[in-house]
Amino acid sequence: MFIQPHPVFVIVFCSITCVIGYVTRFKRDFMYISDANESRSCLAEAEPITFLKCDQQCHDEVVAQRRQQLASKRDSNQVFLSSNLENYEAELNQLCTFQVCYLKCYIPIVKEVCGSRADRAIDVVRSLVESHADDINDWHIVTGNYENLPSSCKSLSSRQSDSADPVLQIINAA
Repeated sequence: MFIQPHPVFVIVFCSITCVIGYVTRFKRDFMYISDANESRSCLAEAEPITFLKCDQQCHDEVVAQRRQQLASKRDSNQVFLSSNLENYEAELNQLCTFQVCYLKCYIPIVKEVCGSRADRAIDVVRSLVESHADDINDWHIVTGNYENLPSSCKSLSSRQSDSADPVLQIINAA
């Protein structure tokens, strides 16, 4: 007799495997590479400029988009219950839209500030953003809500399918 795993167990298992994967990738890409110091110094030099320009620009873009979506609704800034998936997905869409905007704004600034060091630093930041997007993507797959994952989040993930990860295929088959 097969016992169906509790959804919380599946999410915790997925989270643990995702964190292990992220830490491994982060160490490989940033902490233990020979040019890590160059990447870190590049990011440190570019950060004040990217924050001042990109944070405000992308915040304004996300707020304007959300105002359009809420023209007939007045339900923003609320706590999301598990039964209120639609509102959670709207908030998640805002966060991912901000990240997409920030990356588009960030890359040209880093290239200008850092010159030849820029590509490696950009790869590190992309890896970090992608890893978080992959975690969100995986959670949606495991919980059977992949079709609700906002397209802005899908665009940030390295997994462009709901069945790309063999570990998640095994979890879903259980």
